[in-house]
Amino acid sequence: IHLNMDPENLPEDIELVFQGIDGAEAESFISSVLRTARTEGKTRDNDWIVDLVSTCMRGEALRWYIELDEGTQNDWKLLRKAILRQYPLHAQPTLPTPPAAVRPPSPAPTPQPAQALNPTYRIRVYFDNTKSSFFLSTDDKGY
Repeated sequence: IHLNMDPENLPEDIELVFQGIDGAEAESFISSVLRTARTEGKTRDNDWIVDLVSTCMRGEALRWYIELDEGTQNDWKLLRKAILRQYPLHAQPTLPTPPAAVRPPSPAPTPQPAQALNPTYRIRVYFDNTKSSFFLSTDDKGY
């Protein structure tokens, strides 16, 4: 255990970097910061933790971090909430279940709206280098 270490002088095998790629990276980064603080005996040392975090930001995350107000930058509890809010986990897209699979069988066929006969399916696509998401979809003609 390395007690009273300056975050700038962490051992070389501890490489904490946060680039702001996505929510999974944000969660992993926060966990790594907490683990490092515990290893160094600094879990309750807010100043040490925020100093460490400030040296780990790269790329998009660094630009976002610089724009944060000073109060958030200097308070680990506020900062980790801000990180998770800025880089949320995206739920996995799910395809709609066809109406016939959900409805119990009925004795007589029920007329369906025209849209149910030609459903539109959408697939959400994420790219590693952007926070934007895009959609692939079909129109009512199946294209």
